[in-house]
Amino acid sequence: MVFPKIWNLIDSGPQKGEINMSTDLELVEQSLQNKILPTIRFYSWQPNAISLGFHQPTKTIDITKCELNGIDVVRRPTGGSAVFHSEELTYSVIFPNDNISVQEIYSKISKVLISTLQEIGIEAECINSKNGFSSHFEDKKNISCFSSASKYEIQFNGKKIIGSAQRLFRNSSGQNVILQHGSILLGSKYLEISEYFNYSTSTDKIEMENKMIENTNNISSICGRNISYEEVKDRLINSFKKGWSINFETESEGITDRQINL
Repeated sequence: MVFPKIWNLIDSGPQKGEINMSTDLELVEQSLQNKILPTIRFYSWQPNAISLGFHQPTKTIDITKCELNGIDVVRRPTGGSAVFHSEELTYSVIFPNDNISVQEIYSKISKVLISTLQEIGIEAECINSKNGFSSHFEDKKNISCFSSASKYEIQFNGKKIIGSAQRLFRNSSGQNVILQHGSILLGSKYLEISEYFNYSTSTDKIEMENKMIENTNNISSICGRNISYEEVKDRLINSFKKGWSINFETESEGITDRQINL
């Protein structure tokens, strides 16, 4: 698999959740129309937000409590479960797909992510979990994306530190575009998601909290120092350049906002 040599690079910085998701979709749309180069984008979330997987029921989240605490709730165009977005760097990769398998694309991106983590001092690995996506959704305690590892996830010492999701888009002419985006956990605030689910019993909440702690970690805690958005972004850019033998054109944000309704 050989990637195009020149890519767009967009650093959107902190944005509202609905803008983050609509921007990814707008980039997919432009790519389907061959209006843009393949694109890598970095962003964060302000205010904090919970994103739901494309097919995840809204009723799993306590929307009223989110509103009271200023937490945005949005829906991702990709699958998976709920994610609490706070202390993280989110990446997205958008490019035309010429019959490349999902596994190969994920593997290529994972190698870049792992290389970046190695530069920071974390020997992470991409795990092919025995639990596929169907079993992930059957377990009620997996209503959070970071409560367990799905089929392919990046972990350190058995704990998930990056969660990613992918979707293939196709237009009427048969043009395919891949969107993969994911959260790189910089700090521990993602654990707060356990406060915003609708639970049947208090025991369910305790089980969720324990499962999150048992199965996840963040890179600042692993390194014993604060790892910033800027540090990870700069290292990612270098890893993409080296790993894929590509160069970037820097592009300012100029995307029309489009809200995704729950």
